[in-house]
Amino acid sequence: MSAKTTGITDLETRFRDEQDALIPVIPPSEDFILRQPLSGCIVPFDVSDFPKEFIGGLIGEYENSVTVYPVTIAEDPETRATLFLNSTDTVIYSLPAEKSYNPYAFLFDLYPLINTGIYAQWWVSLQYALWDPSRIQITMTLIEDDNVEPYLYVEHAVAQSAALSAASLGGGSMMMSMHSSNELWLGINGPVQGVTTDVEVVAHIPDGFTNHIEFYTCENILNFWWDLGATNLATEGTNLVAWTDADADSQVRRHYAAGNADINATTDPDDDGLVWGREWFMYHTNPTNSDTDADGYSDYEEVITYKTDPNNDDTNTPTATISVPTNGTRRVWLP
Repeated sequence: MSAKTTGITDLETRFRDEQDALIPVIPPSEDFILRQPLSGCIVPFDVSDFPKEFIGGLIGEYENSVTVYPVTIAEDPETRATLFLNSTDTVIYSLPAEKSYNPYAFLFDLYPLINTGIYAQWWVSLQYALWDPSRIQITMTLIEDDNVEPYLYVEHAVAQSAALSAASLGGGSMMMSMHSSNELWLGINGPVQGVTTDVEVVAHIPDGFTNHIEFYTCENILNFWWDLGATNLATEGTNLVAWTDADADSQVRRHYAAGNADINATTDPDDDGLVWGREWFMYHTNPTNSDTDADGYSDYEEVITYKTDPNNDDTNTPTATISVPTNGTRRVWLP
């Protein structure tokens, strides 16, 4: 009962707390909406603590012998109001945003100079989209106080039965279960404490998706500079591609991502020879502009050939003008 909510504003506070916790690690795709279950997502409540409109809009579902009420809490990206949705994604109640609310507080902490004009406008716009907290939604299941005990009793009985079945099957530590062949996902095995620090990363690739993939690693997802872990791993004849990260350290948090290593019109839309995954994770260049910093050298030339910064136009030849008022004005250009 320690998870019991005291009312609609309490749910909003929990929602904001979850947003603050999740925004540093939200997947870097501006179109991706993260629907994350609330920690301890079964939330006891008393009907009398909530507005009638909210209670009237709930849709009950039968679970563990009692009726429960799935709820999703979201943020309106335009008004910044907190929206409460029932199991059909219908808004049943809303709370206006506080006047002091700043949806981009995390972004400004991350990039204090983002509005000073030192960054390319396309990049600034992208960061605003990526770090928008409205991309985070929280789901929970409300349960009336009197139904908590019978719910937990049935849940415990079901869990015991499942544990017995799992014990007879055995298995490994893969964090993802079996998926259909048309899904794309990553799973992680290991490390085994006291035995190895190696981590095996497994990518499930849909049929015909690509011929080769590559893995990226990162130890600070806030910094978001990734390293290439492995590349050109063939997918022919299999849906599962595994790579062992021998550089993993059990004392350091490590993040993994996978990308398409084949170069084609989809993975390299700006035709600069760099696949989208590398431009996004490793170089921070614009995947749809072959010369991100507009200095006359393509992103590929700067990254691969000249080893210069593809986001800084300092690779232009420097010039200086000297005016000497002798018999008129003489201009001398110095490279």
